[in-house]
Amino acid sequence: MKTARLKSGITHREILIFLISSLAIVLFLFYIDEGYYSLDWIKEPFALVLVLIYLVPTFLCQILLHVLLWKVKDSVVRTVLSTFFGIVTGVVLVISTFYILS
Repeated sequence: MKTARLKSGITHREILIFLISSLAIVLFLFYIDEGYYSLDWIKEPFALVLVLIYLVPTFLCQILLHVLLWKVKDSVVRTVLSTFFGIVTGVVLVISTFYILS
């Protein structure tokens, strides 16, 4: 099956992988936050804003790394590397920004 590519060379499937993996990691981090091990925080009014503060940079780091790894010809390897290192880079970026601003 042939997949459509955007101008940057990313397929819709890869974008979906990046979005789902970012959301899964962010929800996991919020789940284990403060030792409550629950998702009761989602009932609070501005909880989704906080999720987006973590989700958007993580997702964008994955896409940026995917574009920067254009020399890796195997798309599966490039997607896996972008997913893993993009999640790490995005979360570290957000946490360090909060640390610098505080």
